[in-house]
Amino acid sequence: MTVNFDTLRASLVLYGLNAIYAILLLAVGWYLSGAMQRFVTRVLSGTHRVDPLVTLFVGSLARYGVLAVVGIACCSSSASRPRASSPCWAPHLSPLVWRCRVRFPISLPA
Repeated sequence: MTVNFDTLRASLVLYGLNAIYAILLLAVGWYLSGAMQRFVTRVLSGTHRVDPLVTLFVGSLARYGVLAVVGIACCSSSASRPRASSPCWAPHLSPLVWRCRVRFPISLPA
């Protein structure tokens, strides 16, 4: 199998910004989910009417809820799905990086 380095370079330029954007979004989402868990746990611990087990459960539920929203936000663009007519050398790449195709269209070498 021969690798065309011109196509590889063009693909990296084309999809590199979206990969960085997705990683940054996931990192910020991970931090915010932890902050949400700490906030909910602190608020529910402040009221002495809630059982500590329920407090931990609702805090974890808040954390994973935020992570689910962030994960959906990373993948939910209509442009994030690969097209069948894609000339890319690896059309099965992660859907997180396909959004750049619409924003920065370039022609790939034949």
